[in-house]
Amino acid sequence: MWVWSPLLTLRQEAPAAQKTSPRPLKRSSSYAVRLAGAKTRLRGAAEIDLQIKVIVEKHHVGRYLKVRRTVREEHHYKQTQRGRPGPDTAYRKITKRRFDIEWTTDDEAIAYDHKK
Repeated sequence: MWVWSPLLTLRQEAPAAQKTSPRPLKRSSSYAVRLAGAKTRLRGAAEIDLQIKVIVEKHHVGRYLKVRRTVREEHHYKQTQRGRPGPDTAYRKITKRRFDIEWTTDDEAIAYDHKK
């Protein structure tokens, strides 16, 4: 005899829901905040890629979360010579390259695993 149970259905759907839980998203967003900070210690591209890989593998969301590293440029202007600025003061442009991360959820993979 077979009886449909809504609790059993919820229990079977729980593993797919756990893989798309907000925990990895919170973790990657806090990592993005660390990268955007003024005194970030994570400056190298290889180090950032490694940290992203560790977060994705720890939470087993590689199929559901697509993360990529982007380069952001910050421009700062500074006088070429000392002294008070005047109408003929020359400025130089200083560009710093900072890294940022962007992520998207793969809704097709989530829907496919949800149907299983």
